[in-house]
Amino acid sequence: MLMKPTARRAIALILTFIFMLFYVFFALGIGNLFENKPSLVKFLFFAFAGIIWVFPLYPLFKWMRVRPGEIEEKETAPLVSRVKK
Repeated sequence: MLMKPTARRAIALILTFIFMLFYVFFALGIGNLFENKPSLVKFLFFAFAGIIWVFPLYPLFKWMRVRPGEIEEKETAPLVSRVKK
């Protein structure tokens, strides 16, 4: 039996939180190496570190999405997914 979308989202939320907790401290630890560097170098490092976290988590985000036909007819999709684009 496939896992329900709500269970996948809950698992993904917990794993994202744990990953981000470790990632922030790792990035700050590396960032301390740039303490005596020019402001532009620090800015570039933290801008890069602020974006790069998405790539390791992308498979998790892809896994937690609701797939077409996964929601039964009697269930309703989350309100966000029903917003017209």
